[in-house]
Amino acid sequence: TWSSGPGVDGGIPQGQAAHMLGVGLDTAAADRLGVSTVSEPFWTNIRLPDTLKPLNYTIFLDVYLEPSFSYTGTVDVLIECLKETDLIVLHAKGDNMSVTSTSLHSTSHDAAPRVSSAAVHEAFEQIQFKLDREMDAGEKYILRVEFQQKLSKSMTGFYRSSYVRPSDGARRWLATTHFEPTDARQAFPCFDEPHLKAKFSLTLAHAASLVALSNMPAIGEPEATEEGRAVTSFDESVTMSTYLVAFVISDFKPIQRTSPKRGLEVRVWAPEHQVQQGKLALDAAAMILEFFEDFFGQPFPLPKCDLVAIPDFAAGAMENWGLITYRSTALLVDPDESSTSNREWVISVVSHELAHQWFGNLVTMEWWDDLWLNEGFASYVQDLGADYFDPSMRVSDQFSVTTLTTALGLDALATTHPIAVTVEDPNSINSIFDAISYSKGAAVIRMLKAVIGSDTFHSGLAAYLDAHKFQNANTNDLWKAWGAAAAGAGVGLGLGVSAANEDSPAASSSSGDNVTAVAVARPSIPPLDVAAVMDTWTRQPGFPLVTVTVNASRTGYVATQSRFFASPAAAKAAGKDGEQQAWNIPLTFVAQSRRSNAMPGFWRWFGCGRGGGTGCVPSTSSSGEHVWMARGPVSGDWGGKSVGWIKANAGQIGPYRVTYDDVTWGLLADQLRRNPNALSPTDRAGLLDDAFELARASRVGLTLPLNLTRYLPREKDYLPWSAALKGLDFLGNLLRSRPTYGAFCSYLMAVVAPAVRRVGWRNGGPHLERYLRIKLFNSALKCDFEPAKAGVLRDFRRWMRGGVKLPADARGLVYTEGVRAGGRREWERVRVALGKTHSPSEEARLRVALAATERPWLLRRVLGMALDQKEIRRQDAVGVICAVARNPVGEALAWEFLQEHWEQLKGLYGALSFELGTLLKCVIGAHAGSSAFRLNAVKTFFEGRDAAAASAALAQALEQAEANVDFLQRHEAELGAWLRAAVRKPRPSTRSKSL
Repeated sequence: TWSSGPGVDGGIPQGQAAHMLGVGLDTAAADRLGVSTVSEPFWTNIRLPDTLKPLNYTIFLDVYLEPSFSYTGTVDVLIECLKETDLIVLHAKGDNMSVTSTSLHSTSHDAAPRVSSAAVHEAFEQIQFKLDREMDAGEKYILRVEFQQKLSKSMTGFYRSSYVRPSDGARRWLATTHFEPTDARQAFPCFDEPHLKAKFSLTLAHAASLVALSNMPAIGEPEATEEGRAVTSFDESVTMSTYLVAFVISDFKPIQRTSPKRGLEVRVWAPEHQVQQGKLALDAAAMILEFFEDFFGQPFPLPKCDLVAIPDFAAGAMENWGLITYRSTALLVDPDESSTSNREWVISVVSHELAHQWFGNLVTMEWWDDLWLNEGFASYVQDLGADYFDPSMRVSDQFSVTTLTTALGLDALATTHPIAVTVEDPNSINSIFDAISYSKGAAVIRMLKAVIGSDTFHSGLAAYLDAHKFQNANTNDLWKAWGAAAAGAGVGLGLGVSAANEDSPAASSSSGDNVTAVAVARPSIPPLDVAAVMDTWTRQPGFPLVTVTVNASRTGYVATQSRFFASPAAAKAAGKDGEQQAWNIPLTFVAQSRRSNAMPGFWRWFGCGRGGGTGCVPSTSSSGEHVWMARGPVSGDWGGKSVGWIKANAGQIGPYRVTYDDVTWGLLADQLRRNPNALSPTDRAGLLDDAFELARASRVGLTLPLNLTRYLPREKDYLPWSAALKGLDFLGNLLRSRPTYGAFCSYLMAVVAPAVRRVGWRNGGPHLERYLRIKLFNSALKCDFEPAKAGVLRDFRRWMRGGVKLPADARGLVYTEGVRAGGRREWERVRVALGKTHSPSEEARLRVALAATERPWLLRRVLGMALDQKEIRRQDAVGVICAVARNPVGEALAWEFLQEHWEQLKGLYGALSFELGTLLKCVIGAHAGSSAFRLNAVKTFFEGRDAAAASAALAQALEQAEANVDFLQRHEAELGAWLRAAVRKPRPSTRSKSL
């Protein structure tokens, strides 16, 4: 609701309806014009009229922290009238915002129209001012709005946060912002749509003991006032969208350095006791900034870049131009307390937000329909920036088992959505900050880069940024830029890479067993229509399953495509629409030749033309074969050569899945058993992931992926293990309360134990070996593998006795297993440690460990702590509840807790779709994913209940739970029989000495 308030020079009489907005003018004007508020809005479209364009905002905010946590503000907006109009519509939002005065002035010194009445459209978050006559097209005006507002408690808009200073236990308050996507309007009235870019001149009044930061550098030193306060003014900003405006008022301290080549000032800000933990982020930012300047072909357009660690922060980070804000765990790394994964996370998030400084900030999507342009692109190139800073992390190598599998997991549901999706209201906008916009967006960009090649990719990208800098663009603008670059480079259908190209899927493939490389022929073929190809990936939901069938003589094949669904129920729900979908698919192969090592690999496109036709028109050359056709099946041969196994989607370049005929699956399984290194780690991971997901969808028998896992004792690389354990963990989570779980653990240990012994319970090794060790031991501990458990618990007892600093990589497992195996004493020891640590990453590990106890009454205490902000920060509460839900003892307690506190949780997180959506998915998935009875109870609870911005996430959680229940009902008997047969064979002892 909105409150009426007195004007500066006059006021509107009290007693207006609660949803009306008080508009104050001088008394004489009010008497003369009869200014009033009206009950019906003048404008009834959620989008703003196209009659006015903001050019510049001059903003003054007088901010008070404790005890009032409030501020007064004045906004002067220089606007250009594009079409004659007698209506001004802009955004404002907030229960406590009170507009106290408005006025309009002409810059041409002519008398401006006067505000005669005002209305609020509460649902559309708009203030609407009616004028006594029309504004003139082509003229410029200054709209002044004066207002009062409270600092928000919601981690959106202009909000308050705090931390406890260790030196004296004092709570220190700060004020900070988070405006994306639609919360700049919560801080000050504005034209809050991304295409309405403007320049911003900001002045902040604040306590003299605090420092104010904004997008641009401060102008000189703060000016002291007679009241003992300070006034900080900032340089005028570059042209940008309202959601990128940011300011922070705090007592934080900085560390700083300059970028290596340009000498650009880069600073990290944090509480004084934590700021030295920002050194890794500072070094990464300075180097990655210059990497992206070269990558994008555009210099960073601001004179400085600040990175700020905010104690309470809903997202991971926010790319505000020149003032990037972060959750503390995404910016601060204590060298003595942070693990390998903590370090990679910080570098990756820093890289992601820096990528936005160009892709999102310099060029911004026209509307939120194209959010994926921002988030998908940044999610892809963040890996490139991270690898530039520290190649040993092999972040890009992990793409197929992280970003790609995340995208495919959500996109296989019937409740998914296209990458480019129509959204209008704030709830629907918030709902698309998900794995489709981020991960699938990244995957299709990665695929296109592989197809057109690095040089063409970069030249098109540079042209796009240059053409649209400081402006807005849409998906088609990007396709046009890459299409023009492809045409200029002579890239046609099926072209763009070569075996020597670093982007070629075969570049990472291992040699051996007569494995071919991916080569590319260059016959005369049509030019690449980037939009025609990519629209099939961005403008329809889902992704394809490619079915490859090799003939009996192994000299030719047929490949067909259809939409892949996570379950038969999802396919049924999609109906004919799903059956009729088709894509333009870059299909790559690596293969085993039975005759020689000379057989070329090739790109093969499914349907890359706008024309019709269903036939296959092959063209061949000495170096390869190309077929392009309307979307549908494709066939070909290898010139009489006979092949053994083939692996399609080489390098997992495309965001799709592949299945084969039975003979080819058998040959692939045999190759893994004989010599897994004949396939690259990425391709081995792809085979395993596809097989498990195909089984979940009932496209192949469950015994297929299980038989593939028999080779795992020979596997040494992290990527295949990551894919295999993902599939096995899915089965284990479904079976953990079923009689078959014992047989499952026996088989899991048969394949995992050799690898556990090989990596050992020790510290060190390359980056991905450290990850592998933690994954293997985590799986072993779930099944109480004694040799692994003994070493972990030994370390926990040493930590309990004090004086021992455990390796950071091991701590999460040690704390969690120690609490799980212990009682109240062990739980209390971890809780005390949580209260003492000043490391954000250590805090995160300890919070999760508290939720691992098998004592129900302690789990109830953990859940209670989640809603007590003195115990658990609001930003961390969802993670704690989810940790309880993942505990077999806590899954029912977490569901009970969610029901009891649903309205409170929705009030806290309803506007934050990623927080509330995460909560719904983890609690529903854990509680209802293996029981039809529980699933029905969950559905009954949510009937008639609104999930706000997480409505889409709720639908996805219910669909996934239903698919899991159906899978278990169809396959439990088959799975039990296979496991019992498998574990009858001799297997490693689980009672040998500790590791």
